[in-house]
Amino acid sequence: MVRYLVTSALPYASGPRHLGHIAGAYMPADVWVRYRRLRGDEVLFLCGTDEYGVAITIGAEKEGVGYREFVDRWHEEIRETFKRFRIEFDHFSGTSRCRHHAPLAQAFFTNLLRGAYVLEREEKQWFCPKDSMFLADRYLEGTCPKCGGSARGDECRKCGQWLDALELLNPHCTICGTPPEVRATRHWHLDLPKLCRERIGPWFESKLRRSREDSPAAGTWKENVASFVANMLADLKPRPITRDLRWGVPVPLPGAEGKVLYVWFDAPIGYISATAEWLERSGRDPGTWKEWWLAREDTRIVHFIGKDNIGFHTVVFPAMLHGQGTAFGGTLALPWNVPAMEFLNLEGEKFSTSGGWYVPLEEFFERYTADSIRWTLLQNLPETADTEFTWADFQRRVNGELADVVGNLASRVLRFIETHFDGRVPRTQGDPDPAEGEALAACGRLVHRGIAPALDAFRFREAAGHWLAIGRQGNQLFDHQRPWAHIRDRKGRAAHTLAACVRILEVIAAAGSPFLPDLSERLWKMLGVDEEKRPRAWPGEDLSDLPDLHGKRIGHVENLFRKIEDAEIAAENERLRERARAVASGGKVPVPNEPTPMPPVPPAPAAGSPEITYEDFLRLDLRVGRIALAERVPKADRLLRLEVELEAGGERRQVLAGIAKVYDPATLVGRRVVVLANLAPKKMMGLESRGMVLAAEGPEGPCLLQPDREVAVGAKVK
Repeated sequence: MVRYLVTSALPYASGPRHLGHIAGAYMPADVWVRYRRLRGDEVLFLCGTDEYGVAITIGAEKEGVGYREFVDRWHEEIRETFKRFRIEFDHFSGTSRCRHHAPLAQAFFTNLLRGAYVLEREEKQWFCPKDSMFLADRYLEGTCPKCGGSARGDECRKCGQWLDALELLNPHCTICGTPPEVRATRHWHLDLPKLCRERIGPWFESKLRRSREDSPAAGTWKENVASFVANMLADLKPRPITRDLRWGVPVPLPGAEGKVLYVWFDAPIGYISATAEWLERSGRDPGTWKEWWLAREDTRIVHFIGKDNIGFHTVVFPAMLHGQGTAFGGTLALPWNVPAMEFLNLEGEKFSTSGGWYVPLEEFFERYTADSIRWTLLQNLPETADTEFTWADFQRRVNGELADVVGNLASRVLRFIETHFDGRVPRTQGDPDPAEGEALAACGRLVHRGIAPALDAFRFREAAGHWLAIGRQGNQLFDHQRPWAHIRDRKGRAAHTLAACVRILEVIAAAGSPFLPDLSERLWKMLGVDEEKRPRAWPGEDLSDLPDLHGKRIGHVENLFRKIEDAEIAAENERLRERARAVASGGKVPVPNEPTPMPPVPPAPAAGSPEITYEDFLRLDLRVGRIALAERVPKADRLLRLEVELEAGGERRQVLAGIAKVYDPATLVGRRVVVLANLAPKKMMGLESRGMVLAAEGPEGPCLLQPDREVAVGAKVK
């Protein structure tokens, strides 16, 4: 068994994530992690917010709030966004909130200094006399000397080149607009040329040799990554690793007051500090993070990133790791693979939240499902070149692939079983028709010779295409065998066809769980397979390890996907253009993830409320539920988000409850409560509440109603 430590790029806690971010560094990682676990590998999946740097200070200062308040808010917003996409990290940390981060980052700096990999330099930098501060990165803007585009202090927005700030033309301070002046200051630089001569260059050459051998098992790097690294290694310079800034990890040297570690230096160390924090929160020694990060034959580190982070994760961070020597008790491992994505654009243009050219994810999830967007992004991932998201393609993918192929197969097969086999998967006698055996064999090949090798090599679009082909195989079998024509006089013949189609639905659910986890869960429920009986391993090619459902009762059959109407797509395109027009005309920039005002709390009914009839009471679907998850809702003082089981191991409901001031979420998990299950859904804080947990108003606030002895989950309250 191989252990994988998988990371996704740490997002800046300075603004919302958009679809381009999700497609670049997060959803592909989630798919791959789910797949690797099904293959039996041990995987640790880490991420967190990047909470230092100029993007943070500028954002907080513009809003007039403290840096801590600013990053805390965006940390919660970003974490909630990932949850909605069903991106599930083992641990989601943050560089300013993790107690292990600053000491580790300072140790990295000190070890590099001792190893003679850090250069101290007196240098000139832009200084704003009005604001009395040196202008780092985004505090400085001007014209790129290479392409003439708009640039900030360290990078050109247009051509993407790293820049020496002193080369900027027409520079100005982004705070006050004042032209700055050049002053001397002292800073420390990472000696990249030396580190790369010693280790990174030869290491990268070995990666190229493996790539030429085309051996995914050896960690073949994608061509776009390899070419970027080769170009970068050809033109290396020492890179500054400290900044004059008020917010960051202090430089651990006497006389360096007011200087912090540059955010690009401390951020990737966040992967290591997150490992220590995960261990600590799991009840283990945080110092054992080295078991995951020291070079070992059985452990592989994989970084999922966008192309703008290739240089940091393939050259700079590996150089920092090499420069630690054996200070941590051994040599630190260099990445096994960095499957970077290119950029995803939106309707022919780059995503721009400041320019209004984006899809507000809060609104998106009010109208569409996580499966629908995961699937569309999977089919358009920018694996080797830029791609784009369009609303027309979104509609085509959902309607023509998810609904017409997968949803159609599930509906026609299971409803046929409901109608003609009393809701049970038919038992079969005699030999199946060769067409059924051939279809099942083809599905097994698609799983093992199509999906698996594609995912092994990070070819997600190819893997998704093979999965969809399984659904097409099932529809072709159903059409070819025509069970409706045999149900009266050759029911046994129809039974074989239906049993084979059910097996194909099992393959779709099992092999589709990395791509569309919600679909997989819903399909297993429709097939009547309880959670504890669902396969936890990648299906074998002969499919024999899938549950035997002959004679088993299927579950409630529902449409897996709704079709998206043309009018909806037209409205989405108009909303997109209206946002951009509003910004261009000087209107207010729409703020993604802006909090929804809390609805007023209705007054409690008076003791003399009008009478109701017994029939009125019977309309209430009151059930005993079990709280499976409880957590606070960001920016809501009194609201908790609960996931409540309404049947043992089965249906879960999201219910919002105004009990946060009385109950600690950690004390609620496992508690039985009374739920009004047929209350109409209601939106609060951008989340949908599907039910109500009953509580009485006590002297200290709401008091949950619960059975006074053990009662089965799902029991009716009469």
